[in-house]
Amino acid sequence: MKAEVRPTGLFCYNDEIALRMLDIIREMGMNVPEDLSVVGFDDSNLATASEVKLTSVKHPQFEMGRQAAETIIQLIECKDQIKDPSILYKPELVIRKSTKKYMC
Repeated sequence: MKAEVRPTGLFCYNDEIALRMLDIIREMGMNVPEDLSVVGFDDSNLATASEVKLTSVKHPQFEMGRQAAETIIQLIECKDQIKDPSILYKPELVIRKSTKKYMC
């Protein structure tokens, strides 16, 4: 972060880590999103609990858990009938105040 050329943003594993990064960035004397954009993952309640409202990637947690349990049961009961248990989900980017607007 002290290099001449530094990143313009961070994508964090989850919102909890993103919030911790907000603290670290402030401790370094930098501002979010002016100096560095931060994005979390989960869109948890933590995303709106901080001073800087966190941009986060939202995914269908409940539906993912339900479908995972259903797939496990099907695999146990009908091993030979399931060809590909893969399921794709479309995430949603919830834009808040921790990301700077990109200008071309």
